[in-house]
Amino acid sequence: MRAGVVALGVLLSTQVGVTGVTNSGLFHPLPPAQVYSGCGCSFSQLTHDSGREGPVLFSSNYEGSARIASSGGVIQLLGGRSDVECRPPRVGAGCVLKYQADQVRFTVTVKATWVCPSGDEYESCEVVRLQGQMTGRIGKAEDTVEVRGDCGC
Repeated sequence: MRAGVVALGVLLSTQVGVTGVTNSGLFHPLPPAQVYSGCGCSFSQLTHDSGREGPVLFSSNYEGSARIASSGGVIQLLGGRSDVECRPPRVGAGCVLKYQADQVRFTVTVKATWVCPSGDEYESCEVVRLQGQMTGRIGKAEDTVEVRGDCGC
């Protein structure tokens, strides 16, 4: 494993200039520079009062790495072998993403709300829209929030 690149449980950066803290006590917005680009997944907290999405709380890539932010800063997580991609084939189908670090366990359980239409004109479409729950545990603290996001390229 890439232990030299990813030191488990080490805070990679601090939250400088991060605004818009969520209603959650455990999860905090990721600084925009810490959100992965390219293929992967990103999830934001879904606010029940407006139905809008807040800032990104979780970002992953398809190489098995993910990032979340806590009150102490950004935490790098590693995914299991089969837990890094989420591409349900139809609306209503779901998936579970699991990531961890030293004292951190993190699970995203979601169902597809939109998938790429079929047909030749959509063959380059590679995005799935998802909604569900994100649960995290850092040490003894645990929290769950409603999330919406997408996975794809």
